[in-house]
Amino acid sequence: MPTLKPATSLVVLLIGTRKGALILKSDRSRRTWKLSGPQFLGHIVHHLVLDPRDRRTLLAAARTGHLGPTVFRSTDFGKSWQEATAPPAFPKVPQGQKGLVVDHVFWLTPGHERARRVVCRHVAARAVSLRG
Repeated sequence: MPTLKPATSLVVLLIGTRKGALILKSDRSRRTWKLSGPQFLGHIVHHLVLDPRDRRTLLAAARTGHLGPTVFRSTDFGKSWQEATAPPAFPKVPQGQKGLVVDHVFWLTPGHERARRVVCRHVAARAVSLRG
């Protein structure tokens, strides 16, 4: 079993909840914590992750009420956020056929080091009937 080593720098906890996201920061002693947030107040945040490729970019998988599931990116460690230009979706099906809709994004995985703009989204789907 590996031995856990103490943190050597800033310790950060990224917390996604049904009421938004929180960021807790502490020094390596972990005796005092500073709370930031909530981000996305009133929205469900399924996953909040730090991109290890630059250790500054945060990615958030959120369900924004009536607007549905989407992904947000912050390149300044949560001070500001930009929504994905194309929220996750399945291809449209011909009229009258049953299709799938994305219910929520439950996990985000930053891409490989050489693929700086790639983020894999893992989604939960549900079948719907698309009627004329």
